[in-house]
Amino acid sequence: MNKKNTQKESINEVNDFSEDLNEINTDKRNRELDQDILRSGEEIAGITLRRLSAGDLAMLIECGVGLAMGRMNNIAFDVGAILYCQSIDKAKARNIKPSEFRSDVYDFLDAYEPDVFQEATPRVLELIDRVNKSKTAVSGTATGGGESPDPKAGGRAG
Repeated sequence: MNKKNTQKESINEVNDFSEDLNEINTDKRNRELDQDILRSGEEIAGITLRRLSAGDLAMLIECGVGLAMGRMNNIAFDVGAILYCQSIDKAKARNIKPSEFRSDVYDFLDAYEPDVFQEATPRVLELIDRVNKSKTAVSGTATGGGESPDPKAGGRAG
């Protein structure tokens, strides 16, 4: 195959793709992300979870849960922490003491077989990914390829 033709075909594929992205309505995307995150009663590994709120996320960060802070150094504990936090009553979650949190999570996990992580880990990672996308979404309408003077413009940028 001719190298020149391969490059031309690649450019045509990029152009076809970019035509589909002419305009991105981030307000619409934000509403869709919000609805996705605000789902309640999601079940993971047989554990029914409350919806993840900004308050829950702040509490998870305060308690040092790495996944909530963008770190992945102890995924098993972090997944257990999120399952624990989201499966208990909201009032109980608000009274969690960071100094006792690690022990509470381990006590919670003692009730489950180790295979709980097999189902829960990818689903919790997906949940955190959806939350992170929503936290950083920009408001407005963007046209393809242009640079914004302020990359954090918008009401939800963080």
